[in-house]
Amino acid sequence: LIKLDHAAFEKQFVVYGTNQIEARYILSHAFMERIVSFYEKSGKNLSLGFVNGKMCLALEYQKALFSSSLNDSLLTFSHIKSYVELLEMIFGIVESLALDKKLWSKYK
Repeated sequence: LIKLDHAAFEKQFVVYGTNQIEARYILSHAFMERIVSFYEKSGKNLSLGFVNGKMCLALEYQKALFSSSLNDSLLTFSHIKSYVELLEMIFGIVESLALDKKLWSKYK
């Protein structure tokens, strides 16, 4: 168990790891702020894992992503809209957590 100095983050998340120093490097105060902000805005449960220089993110999503009703046309606007919203959410995660920033260059 790794304890961090961010009360709002620790209220929502539990951190486990094998290296206290590396955990604090990855989970900087600014990064924890972005995670808490994303969680509060989205209202969705999320889990993050960092293994071998890669980040895995699991996000709660209630809809079946790769199946459709046989009675519904895939060309209707509602189907297209739901996939566009999903893509916007995924790109929003990358942007809001600033996953393309220099911090991650250490692991490339």
